[in-house]
Amino acid sequence: TSYKGFAKRCITMSCRRLSGDLDKTCGVTSLLDSAPNSSSAGDETFSGDTFADAFIRTKLLLRYFALLARAGILSAFNESTDSPDVQMKNGTPSDLTLAGLLRLLTTAALKANEASSLENSSKAASNSFKNTATILCALVLSTIPYTMQSLPQSFLDYLLGEIGSILASYQSSFQPGVGPTAILLEKEIHEESFMKVEEHGSDDDEEDEEEDDDDNDSSPACADTLQDLLRTVRKLIESFYQSSNMPTRFALLSDSPWLNLKGKEQEYAPMEGDEEDAMLRQRQEALRLEYSGEAIVISLENCVVLSYLLNLEGSSSVNDIMVNGASLSNTVALQTPSLEGTIFGRISIFDPPPEEDEDIDEEDQPENPQVGAYVKTFSLLDRYFLSESVRDCLICHKSSISSSGLEKGSCKDVAEQLWGVCHLFQPMKYGSENMEDDDQSNLASAATKGVEYGIVETILSLIIQAPRNIDSTSPLRHIYLSRVLIELTKFQPSLVPQSLVVAVAALFNDFLPSMSPLAKENMSQWLSFHLTNTNYQWPQAYWNVWAPYVVQGMSPTSEGSQILKRNCRGEFVTSTIQYMASNLSNPDLIVKECLPAQNELCNYITGSSRISEGTRLSSIEVIEQHLTDRIWVENEDPESIRKYIIGDEVSESVQNDIDNVDGSANDDVTWWRTGVIVRSLLRSASRDRQRIDQLIRESQSGIDLDPTSLEYDFDPKEDVLTDIGDILPRYKTVILATVAQDIKVHEETLDLHGETKKSESDMILSGEMYILYQCEILLSYSSVILKSCIDSFVDQEIVSPKAVISWSIGNHEDKLESSNPIVSGWWNYASSAVRLGLDKFMSHYGSNVEMLATDVGMIIDTGGDDDGAKSATPSTRRMQKAIDCIKPLMRYTSSRVRKVLEAGDESAKLSHEGADLKEGLKHFTRSLSSHVKAKLKQDPIVQATTELGGAGLEVETFLANNDF
Repeated sequence: TSYKGFAKRCITMSCRRLSGDLDKTCGVTSLLDSAPNSSSAGDETFSGDTFADAFIRTKLLLRYFALLARAGILSAFNESTDSPDVQMKNGTPSDLTLAGLLRLLTTAALKANEASSLENSSKAASNSFKNTATILCALVLSTIPYTMQSLPQSFLDYLLGEIGSILASYQSSFQPGVGPTAILLEKEIHEESFMKVEEHGSDDDEEDEEEDDDDNDSSPACADTLQDLLRTVRKLIESFYQSSNMPTRFALLSDSPWLNLKGKEQEYAPMEGDEEDAMLRQRQEALRLEYSGEAIVISLENCVVLSYLLNLEGSSSVNDIMVNGASLSNTVALQTPSLEGTIFGRISIFDPPPEEDEDIDEEDQPENPQVGAYVKTFSLLDRYFLSESVRDCLICHKSSISSSGLEKGSCKDVAEQLWGVCHLFQPMKYGSENMEDDDQSNLASAATKGVEYGIVETILSLIIQAPRNIDSTSPLRHIYLSRVLIELTKFQPSLVPQSLVVAVAALFNDFLPSMSPLAKENMSQWLSFHLTNTNYQWPQAYWNVWAPYVVQGMSPTSEGSQILKRNCRGEFVTSTIQYMASNLSNPDLIVKECLPAQNELCNYITGSSRISEGTRLSSIEVIEQHLTDRIWVENEDPESIRKYIIGDEVSESVQNDIDNVDGSANDDVTWWRTGVIVRSLLRSASRDRQRIDQLIRESQSGIDLDPTSLEYDFDPKEDVLTDIGDILPRYKTVILATVAQDIKVHEETLDLHGETKKSESDMILSGEMYILYQCEILLSYSSVILKSCIDSFVDQEIVSPKAVISWSIGNHEDKLESSNPIVSGWWNYASSAVRLGLDKFMSHYGSNVEMLATDVGMIIDTGGDDDGAKSATPSTRRMQKAIDCIKPLMRYTSSRVRKVLEAGDESAKLSHEGADLKEGLKHFTRSLSSHVKAKLKQDPIVQATTELGGAGLEVETFLANNDF
């Protein structure tokens, strides 16, 4: 009696939380709330709670209801109201059984899907309705596996039919080669084989791959979690209702926490004549915990999104229905611009499980027994539920910062929770009933054998697709997942490191040529981070195996050429080593502790430039040395340096040498003043590269570095990025003056020879690109330093974002010149430059305070009653300015990419350059789009002058309806 009403209170509180989380998951936004700090769905609140967190809570609450229905506490199914033949009534969702709730969510998804295709719907509304329908389908599908013991098959088949019709037009963003977040390319990158083993085995390998594709149509190598979920639920229902046995070892589908709980033992008075077995059975029944009350129903009367969707009648507006005492008519909108954070990509790193009647040859048996156990005992259904549990743990237990600044949780806690997932799988049942206790114990431990490979497979799949350098709503970021994997390695040192090595080897051998460039970049970043934080513990045999892909696969295209051949695996190895080197001031650790002794990979610790430095005129070298001393030693005033470098004295001293060179065809002659000042300002980088090269040579020879062997006195406190960041603002005017002077002299020379001149804008662009080429020559030894330096030049407005785009994609107009390929990772340089350019433009576009006062006055003057008032609002004008700034750069980038692709190899084979350009353009567009959204949502003018729905809805609607 002390617990009377407890179950009903639990369900009531759960319904309230479910209503709020459903609204947040589906992006319910009040049009009456225009406060600057109002939180729209999908945006982070102060506590860091996102719609992805709300989605997880909603999924777990629905699972909680399914378990309560299995225990008889919650009403599961009512034939008179839940049968598919009975028409569902519109109105507020109340008095629902579990089946009624699932049917209600499915009906709401159908309504949203219909609303997404209406002709009168805006682009923003159509996207939101479509994403809402997909999210509701995912919630229902994730709940169905836990309801099979309490709901009839006919009802679940009905739900699957309705959901199948909704998802028939679903297009995964992870579709290889097509999706904007694709992990794999549409086909492998074509590479020239350089090893005899590859040449002899290529035909056989292709035949084997074709056979594998034919045999495993049910589980593609790359899919997303929604596609996996739909496939899993269909298989579950088909198998369970045919045999009444659960076709998976995942315990939560058949087991429940209360099955082994017992109540307080009560006195039992046996009757005369009772047998001993009967008395024992009655005692056990008295101890069993059962719910004896009336089954409870669900009420979601406060859920806005369900009431909103269920009352849509042929348009995106609703009937006049009341929720919480307020009308929904024209007061609510949905803002679900993205599925990021709710649906993830999935890549199958390890072999699929064998068929029941399939015989495995001894040669095909994995050498590692743990891998063999995972492949044999974990079916496709087991692997799905394992991956889902890992993802849920990663999101639910992610550390957060409270409003008081305290951190809740840690990556170590997450790792411990992840390892607890292994206890969710039951042992194999074949012949287990007659086993002894010791055998049963061994069987239980065998149930989890190899589970670490499933955990690692899931985490690596998430790392490969994790967003970096982009404003994302996904809670699973690259650095977070990398830290969790390190803690998991420490928590299980005898199992996880070995599984990581096997997984990386499988990715290296089977997937790298098919991976998108961004996925390979993510993988390299992770491996370098992991090795740096685990004392470079990695089997040296793998470095020896990988070395030929670098040394032979990336050899120069011709004798003496700076251009190297492209090789996916070789580039992965070199980028991993170079990322590790960027975290160290002394590469000695990599040479001595990471790589094998005398390994040729030591020669690739620093990067190389795609262009040669060339031979400079002796008179220019003298001026450069003199200028360097005046800047770095004497710290001379910038105005004095400016007058010196553009003065007649310097010009006359080099004129004789210049006259002997064809200046019109030599950029080093045209821009010699600009080159001198840029190289002088980047002196610290030249010194740093000399120091690193010397350290690598000494480490390889086993001799300690002799400080006197360097051309300068090295200061341990010297920092390249700090020096460049300090020197550029001081001498910015000098660089701009040299560019202007070089343009002036060049045009005078062209006039003298009667040659055609370029436009002023083209000449300025050429000068800025020459600056970037000088940066590349001096700083290419470290991609991190190169990118930071270029960002500094853009931030100081010395070079424009357009110049960075032109430089990174290649100096060409009609075709891609083999002597000037695209920059590796060009999308990182281009997107970063454009983001910085947008930030500078928005900050220069008037004072926020001044604009706010002016625009508010304009609002009062216009009154807002005319048809053009909406387009004249300050927030709209502000957003339009941002679009006008960034749209030309996006058009310019896509145009240059298209020209390169059209001028490339016309064969059907996919080249490295083609993959880099296509996939890079996807990232470039996503990065800028997300940055514009984040920038405008936080803009004080947009927040203060927005109209209905707050800044989030205003920005999303404007951008979706704009051809941006």
